[in-house]
Amino acid sequence: MKKHSFRNMLIPFRLLAAVAALLVQWTLQVDAAESIWSGSYTEAQAERGAEDYSERCAACHGADLRGDSHAAGLVGMGFMFLWEGKSLGELYSKIRNDMPQDQPRSLSKGSYEDILAFILKSNDFPAGDTELESGENALDKLMITSRPN
Repeated sequence: MKKHSFRNMLIPFRLLAAVAALLVQWTLQVDAAESIWSGSYTEAQAERGAEDYSERCAACHGADLRGDSHAAGLVGMGFMFLWEGKSLGELYSKIRNDMPQDQPRSLSKGSYEDILAFILKSNDFPAGDTELESGENALDKLMITSRPN
């Protein structure tokens, strides 16, 4: 029976460890690319959204987005309590399908996207170089999460 040295037995384990390390690094890069914290809207889009919000949403949700006993708050802990762990796609669908409450789906697709950008900015999610777009389930990949450590 041929004896294998301890050193030769470690080679497969080292190879496996190297592959695992590369997979973890690749997964982290993919997650970062699809993170709400890497910028999913532009400053200009959020500015347009602020105007639309003021005209169509502030009467119920408040100028400060804090809501009241009849309308949910859209910033801070109240917002995160309702939306953390859910996707931007879910939030966008809720806004688009149900708001304004007296005239659901009455705004343009772009206005709803802009208002969502304004809500993100108001919650201190960072802006990026690309406008938020709701097409092709792109928003379903972006999860609403607390700030990473």
